Amino acid sequence: MATQASGSLFETVFQGLSDVVVVIDRRSKTVLHINKATQQLLGRSPDSFLGNSADTLFGPSAKFSTDFVLEQLALHDTWTGQQDALCKDNSLCPVEVAACLVPWQADQFLLITLRDASSRMQIDSAKNEFVSTAAHELRTPLTIIREGISQVMEGICGEVNEDQKELLEMSLQGIDRLARIIADLLDISKIEAGKLILKREMLDLTSVVGQVSASFQPRAQEHSLEMKARVPQAPVHVYADQDKLIQVFTNLIGNALKFTEQGSITLDVQDTEEGVRCSVIDTGKGIDKEDLPAVFGKFKQFGHKAVTGEKGTGLGLSISKGLVELHGGRIWVESEAQKGTSMIFTLPKYSADEVFRDRIGQGINRARRDNNPMSVLLIQIQAYVELQKAFGVDRAQEFIREIEQAIRSCVRQDMDLVVSQSETMLLLLPGTDKTGAQTVIDRLQEVCQNCVEKAGAPKQVKVQAFLSVYPDQGVTPGELYDQALRTNGHK
Repeated sequence: MATQASGSLFETVFQGLSDVVVVIDRRSKTVLHINKATQQLLGRSPDSFLGNSADTLFGPSAKFSTDFVLEQLALHDTWTGQQDALCKDNSLCPVEVAACLVPWQADQFLLITLRDASSRMQIDSAKNEFVSTAAHELRTPLTIIREGISQVMEGICGEVNEDQKELLEMSLQGIDRLARIIADLLDISKIEAGKLILKREMLDLTSVVGQVSASFQPRAQEHSLEMKARVPQAPVHVYADQDKLIQVFTNLIGNALKFTEQGSITLDVQDTEEGVRCSVIDTGKGIDKEDLPAVFGKFKQFGHKAVTGEKGTGLGLSISKGLVELHGGRIWVESEAQKGTSMIFTLPKYSADEVFRDRIGQGINRARRDNNPMSVLLIQIQAYVELQKAFGVDRAQEFIREIEQAIRSCVRQDMDLVVSQSETMLLLLPGTDKTGAQTVIDRLQEVCQNCVEKAGAPKQVKVQAFLSVYPDQGVTPGELYDQALRTNGHK
C-alpha cells in the first residue's frame, strides 16, 4: 500500500514539474519516460516521444547529440549546455539542457531536463548591449590617457626622475590590463549577440600551431617550462578564421601557463576522420572535479592561485568556447586536481565543395546588400594528374601557388580568391556582370598560360575558367556553383 502511494506521489510530482524531464535508455538512446511539460514547451504530447530517438527532442541543427552527452557523462557526474529544440509550430527555441546518469535496478539511465531559456536570453541580450556600449565608450578616453602617460614617461613634457617613472610604469600596466578587460568584454558580447563575423580561409593548422608555440617559448622559458608541439608531418587543412583560431590557442596556453608550476605545456594536433582534434595539455595544478562543469562560464575564477601572479578577466575560456562553436566545433576539459589539465577542441573538416558554397553565400549576401551583380569563376588546372606525374606532388603544389599569385596580381584587391587543396580555385568578382567577367577571364587565361609555359609544364596542362553570374543565373550558392560546374562539363 505504501509502495503504491509512493509511486503515485512520484508520478504526480514528475508530471507536475514545469521543466521537461526525460528518462532515456542509454543503450538504445530511446525515450522511456517523459512528463507533460513537453506540451507547453515543445508543443507535442509526451506520447509522441515515447519509444523514439532522444535526438528528436532537438532540431536538425542541434549542437549536442545524445551520444555526445553520454561521452561527457563518462568524464563528469553532470553535464549542462544550451541548444535549440524543436518547439511549437516547428520553430526553434533556446533551451537549457542538464543531464546526469541515474542508477536503477543494477543499470543506469540517462536523465535529461529541458528548461526554456528565452527569457534569460532576452535579459542577457540587454545586458550584453549595455556592456558593449560601455566598453566602446571607455576605449577612446583610455587610449588618450595612455598616450598622455607615455609622453610624460618618455620625458617629452619635461625631465622625469626614477621614482616618477616607476609610478608611471605601474599606471601603464593598469591601463593595459583595463584595455584587455574591455577587449574581452567586447568579444564576449559580440559572440553572444551573434554579431561576430568569421573571416574564414583554408589554413594549414600545423603552421598556425608552430607560430603560436614559437611565440610562447620566451614566456615558457621564463617560468622554466618546456613548450612542445606535436603535429602531423603532413599539412592539416582547416577552414577557419586564422586570427580567431590564434586567439583560442592564446587563451588556452595563457591559462595553462598561469597554473603550471613545473613540467611542460604541449600543443597536440590530430587529423582524424571525424575532424581535427586540438589539445593544450599541461602538467599543472589541475581542476577540482566539482569545478569542471563551470570551467567555460563567464567570470569564473577558481580557488587556485596563479603561479605567474597574473589575474585574468575570467572570460578567456568562455570566449574560446564561443569561437570554437562559431567554427562548428566543440570544446571540453579533462582534468584531475594536481594531475594537470587537457583543454581539447575539435574543428570540422570541410570539402572543397562546402568551402566554395560557403564563400559564394557570403558573396551573395554582400551583392544583395549593395544591390550589385556578382560573377563566380571556377578556375581549374586541366590535366592535373599529368602535371603531378611530370613534376611530382611537391612541385605541382608549388605550381598551384604560382598560378594563385599570378591570378592575384591581375585582379582588384576586393576580389575573393579561394584555393582548395587540389586543382580548383574559386574567384568571386563583386560588382561584375557577365561582360566584365569575360574580360577578366581573357586576362587570367593569358597570364596563367604564361605561367604554364614558363614552368615547362606538359602541353596538355591548361588553366580554364568557368562562369556563373548572380542574379542572372542563380540566387543561391547551390544554383551558382552548380551552374559553373555545368559549364565545366561536370554535370
